[in-house]
Amino acid sequence: MHPERGAALLTVLLLVATISLLAVELSDKVRFSTQRTLNRVDNDQSFWYARGGEELARAQLQQALKTGSSALNTLLAEENSSFSIDQGEINYRLESLHQCFNLNHLNPQSDNAAGSDGDGDGDGDSNDISDRDDSDQARTNADNSNSNSNSDNGIGTDSSESDNQLDPEQASKSDHQLARERLSYIAAALELEPQTAELLRDRVIDWIDSNREPSGFSGAESDFYNGLELPYHSADQMLVSKAEIDNLLTDEQLPASLRDQLCVHPGSQQLRINPNQLKPGQAGLLSGLLMGKISSDEALELIEARPLEGYSDISAFFKESVLSNKKLTSRDKAIFSLDSRFFRARVKVRHYDSYFNLTTLLHWDGNQMLPLYRQYGGEF
Repeated sequence: MHPERGAALLTVLLLVATISLLAVELSDKVRFSTQRTLNRVDNDQSFWYARGGEELARAQLQQALKTGSSALNTLLAEENSSFSIDQGEINYRLESLHQCFNLNHLNPQSDNAAGSDGDGDGDGDSNDISDRDDSDQARTNADNSNSNSNSDNGIGTDSSESDNQLDPEQASKSDHQLARERLSYIAAALELEPQTAELLRDRVIDWIDSNREPSGFSGAESDFYNGLELPYHSADQMLVSKAEIDNLLTDEQLPASLRDQLCVHPGSQQLRINPNQLKPGQAGLLSGLLMGKISSDEALELIEARPLEGYSDISAFFKESVLSNKKLTSRDKAIFSLDSRFFRARVKVRHYDSYFNLTTLLHWDGNQMLPLYRQYGGEF
C-alpha cells in the first residue's frame, strides 16, 4: 500500500474544488459588472431621453405662447402626451404655475407682495438632487420680465376704477397681511383646520426671512431645524422649489388637498392667477383667493362657465354673473391675469427595464423658454 497516493488524490480534488469556486465567484463578478455597466448605459440613455422630452415641451410651450392664449390653453388642457422610442416610451405633461398659490407671495420683506417682484435671487439649497444649470441668467430674466408684466393688458385692473375702491378693512392692511389671510381662506375653503394654514404660513415665512425670531406660535427658525436628527439651516431667502416644503412640514402636517394648491415661482413673489387655466378641482383655491367673497360652489360654477376658447380679455372674467354682483376691490382683481410665465414640465421615460423621471420649472421671458430648476426622480 502507498498511503501517499491517497493524499495526492485528496490534494488534487481540493485544488479542483478551490479553482472551481474561484471560477464561479469570478464568473459572478464579471456577470454583475457587466449588468451594472448595462444598467448605467440604460440610465444614461434614459436621462438624455428625458432631457429630449423637456426640450420638446419647451418648444411646444414657446410656440403656443407666440401663437396666442388659445393655443396655450389647448396645450395645457392635454392631460398627458407620449411617443414611442426604441425599446421604450416617453410620457410628458405640461402644467401652468398660474393656477396655484405661489408660496413666495408670503415673503414678509416686500411692501407689495402681490404686484412686484422680490429682491431675492431665488438661489437656495434644497435636499433634493437637482440640476440648476442656466439658472442664474434665467432667474435674472425672470425678475426683469415679471416686473415688466405689470404693464400687460392681461392684469386684472380696470383703468376706470379708482385706487380707493377698497373696503375700509382691506385698505388698512399691507399686501403681506392680505397674503397671509388668503392662505387661511384657501384652507378654510378646503375644509381644513385653521391651524393647518397657520403652521404652513409661519414655517414658510421663517424659511424666507433673514431674522432668527420665529414668526407666530407655529414658526421655526434654524435653531429648530438644527435640533433634528438630520440638522440643517433655514434658507433665509425665497423658495426655489415646491420640494422645499418637505424641509418644513411632514405629510401629516400638510394635507394633500392643500399641498396640491401650492406652487413656487423661483425668484418671484408675485401672485398671478390665470382664470383660463383653472380646473374644477381648484374651486376651493379660487374661493380662498377672493377671501370668501364667493363660495366654493360658486367658484366651481364660474370655472365651468368659462368659454371653451378661454377669456380673451380679463374684464370678461369679472363680468361673469358669479362675480358681477360681488364687491371685488382693485386689490382682489390685481391677482388675476391672462399672462402666464411660469410652467412645469414632467417627463417620464421607460427604456428597457429602466425608468427615469424629470421635473423642470420653466420661465417664459417674453422671447424664450428658460429652465429655472430641474429635479431628477420623484413622482411623475
